Amino acid sequence: MNMPRNPVGPARLNGAADSSPPSSPAGFFAWRHIRGVAPCGWEVSCFSVEDRVGRLEFADRDGLRATFSWEECRQEPDLRATMAAFLERNVMGRDKARRSGFCADAVDVSAEGAWSLGAMRGSGAAPLQALAWERAGGALLRWIFEPCAPGVPTAAHSAAVRELLRSCDFNDSPDCAEYALFGLRAALQRDWELEDVAAFPADVCFAFEHRRLRARAVFRRWGLARHRLPADGGAAALEAFWRDAMARERVVADACERRSFVFEGRRCDGLLVRFSAPRRYHDDRFMARRWRNGVARVWHVPERNAIFSFGDAGERDFPRLPVSAAPGLVEDR
Repeated sequence: MNMPRNPVGPARLNGAADSSPPSSPAGFFAWRHIRGVAPCGWEVSCFSVEDRVGRLEFADRDGLRATFSWEECRQEPDLRATMAAFLERNVMGRDKARRSGFCADAVDVSAEGAWSLGAMRGSGAAPLQALAWERAGGALLRWIFEPCAPGVPTAAHSAAVRELLRSCDFNDSPDCAEYALFGLRAALQRDWELEDVAAFPADVCFAFEHRRLRARAVFRRWGLARHRLPADGGAAALEAFWRDAMARERVVADACERRSFVFEGRRCDGLLVRFSAPRRYHDDRFMARRWRNGVARVWHVPERNAIFSFGDAGERDFPRLPVSAAPGLVEDR
């Protein structure tokens, strides 16, 4: 799915989601199988939702800089041979590789954290790719790096690549999966599966479905809050905005309670909303049935010029999301 350029939002670097710090490095991203910090100026320009195979593309003002991809791989691969096969097929071309006697030994491999970093031996060129095998998730993870941007020395480019790899770790906690792109963060139990993402220049939405139960959770970030809320509107203006924004999806607020939240160390106005929403499954949609047990938390962060929310609804007795599902959020009681 190709998306417009968006700034990558802050999130967490290491450790379990329930122990994440209040704020994290700029450029942080967390997605399928990986967490890391992108170099300054890099933005996610393309992403995939599918867990089995997919990619993230990173670009800056000069164009594509790197592609991170994942694919199912149940047995540990020979990383050097895998790198050589990629170079032969996609960089050199099979005919040229055959004429030059290219083989796996021509790839210079060095370790950088959990990654094997590859470049052409003896060329002094910038790194071409990096591979790692995620044992817990049974996935082959691959970075493909584009040539240096104009005016950037090879040494500086190589240093940035190595710093990126040192920042990356596996998003493989057995209890919790973390997602952080475009300024929106979520950390959910593995029972919740990412189903859909909508990313626009100002607004972002992550939608999750429960693997075993009929339940749905949605995380949202609305940008340009200064243009959407009056300067002194407070919780009343926030409630009016939320009701109007969600009415387009036929979500109806049944009750709103004013709440105070602390988000990434900042105190902010918020709401606890009880709502009803259309059910998402085919037979329920056909009968126009609604879930009437929805609960959402909504908060406004003026320093980020954004409004955030997350909520869930589903069949009776489904496991509710805790406040920690939005890393950095604490209810101020």
